Formats: sequence, structure tokens, C-alpha cells
Amino acid sequence: MESQNVGSAFNILSTMESEGCAPDLVLYNVLIDCLAKIGRYNDALDIFVGLPKRKLEPDSYTLTSILSAICMSQKFSLLPMLVSGRVIQADLVACNSLLSYFCKAGFPSHVVEFYSDMIERGFTPDGYSFVGLLRGLCGAGKVEEAINVYHGIVMNHPVLDAHIHTVIMHGLIKVGYFHRAIRLFRKAVVEKYPLDVVSYTVAICGLLKGGRTKEASTLYGQMKEVGIDPNAHTYKVMLFGFCKDRVANMVKQMLQEMIDARIELDFNTFNRVTNKVVRHEPQPARWDRPLRNTQPGGSTTNKNQLQMIHQCHLPRAVPIPCF
Repeated sequence: MESQNVGSAFNILSTMESEGCAPDLVLYNVLIDCLAKIGRYNDALDIFVGLPKRKLEPDSYTLTSILSAICMSQKFSLLPMLVSGRVIQADLVACNSLLSYFCKAGFPSHVVEFYSDMIERGFTPDGYSFVGLLRGLCGAGKVEEAINVYHGIVMNHPVLDAHIHTVIMHGLIKVGYFHRAIRLFRKAVVEKYPLDVVSYTVAICGLLKGGRTKEASTLYGQMKEVGIDPNAHTYKVMLFGFCKDRVANMVKQMLQEMIDARIELDFNTFNRVTNKVVRHEPQPARWDRPLRNTQPGGSTTNKNQLQMIHQCHLPRAVPIPCF
């Protein structure tokens, strides 16, 4: 397999089976893993599907390997097959991975079903399990249930990190419940739950999407007052939100703070700001030069480019969404 001579490997496997030497699960696990790593995703899936015929039950290693194959092949529609009518000897880590993949692939209802199955099997959920469940409930539109589950988690597990609080807010915002998300954030602040820059950024985004620009600006100030420094994504959210609401002074304040903090914009953000926010001055060549020298794929702006944006005029209306 390391030499990618797959044909010979399958010939050896067929010979073993024809001579009555039945390979065990370990061999098939190695085979699935190697096939996935060299891009033979269909072959890996075929072996996985054929395990019941060989009277073998997948374990955690099998599940992890086949998840990798499905995700690398982008065949997310096959994910439900992993748990449909199968008995998988998985541990909590593998189950949490499956919950996460279900969320990413757009199967929120399967998240909720699989979580219930985990509990019935006797698993004790951890923080990663809760994250998957909350995402699944929000994605399935079960907002009230998601909020109730979140309250239950907080009540029964007092030691939680900021990620749990961030996930429920992000999930609610994603399905349009901006104000409910902000209420949960306010309560988290009052209860002194652990919150980080991601939590605050998500809350700010929710306020901006809900049209509460002034509150977003106030919360941004409060975040800095409690000693949490904004990051590049925070500035991006603020820029897009204030551009949308045509708050020119706040846009310029954000740009100036980015210059002072030496925060660089990624190419896409810089391009959107220069093309949709900045009113071009009489000398367009001034903008052509830096744009030509700024390439997609991770390149960033420098201090001079941000200063050029900061010094120009803003248009009256800018159709840039906050996200």
C-alpha cells in the first residue's frame, strides 16, 4: 500500500480469502486508512460497506478512517450510512467526531438522533458532545429546545469554557434569532461565565445583524475594558457592519485602530473595502498599484494601504452584509 500498488494488495486479499484465511478487522482498518490516504475513497468505502458480509463490526478506528475518506471525497451524503442499521463499537471521541461531521455536512437532524443513541448506549457526554448537540438543534430549527438544553448544560456543568456559550449564540444567530442570542450573551456576562474574543465577536455580529449598531459599538468598548483585545475577525465584523449602516466615523475609527494594532486585512476583505467602501479619488492609479500587488490566498494589506482607505471618503450607501 505504501508503494500505491493497490492492485497487488487486492490480489493478496482475494488469495487469502479464497484459501480460507479470513483477515481480521485490524487488517481491514489498515486497508481503509491507507486507501483513504492515497485518494482511493471509493475502494475504502466499498470495504467498509462489505464488513457486515464478513461478519465484522466496525470499531472506533474504522469509523475515524471512513470519516476521513468521506470528508476528503466530499461525499457527505454518505454520512447517514455510517449509523443507519449498523452496530459500531465506537468510543466517545469517535462519536463526537461523527457529531461534528454531521453538523459540517448539513445533517442536523442526524446529530440529534445520534446524540440520543449515544446516551442510550451509556456514553457520558462531554463538552464536545454538547457542542455537537447544540449545533444540531439550532440547525434543525429546534430553537427552544436548544436554549433549554443549553440552560440545562450550564446548570449541571458549572465548569464550562467559552466555546459552549459561543456555540449557542452562533447557532441562534445563524438561524435568525439575533435578539435571543444577545439575551443569552447578556446573561452570560451577568453570571460571569467565561467569555473570550470569539464570544464577544459573535455577540457584536448578532447586534449588527439585528440593527442594533449603537449597542454593538458599546459592547466593543466593554470588551476592551475587560481586557479582551479584538482580533482581525472582530475588526472585519465591525467594518462590514458599520459600512452597512453607513456609520462613517466608526469605519474610520476601526481602520485607525487596525493601523495602530498592526492588524492586517486578508485579500478578500481588503478588496471589498477598497472596491465598495472607498470612494475613488481622482488618481485611480494610486489604488491600482497595491491591488495588483495583493494576491488571493493569504496575502495581506500593509499599513500604507489601510491609511489610504482611512483617508478617503465613504459613499452614502454600501451593500455589504455583516457575517
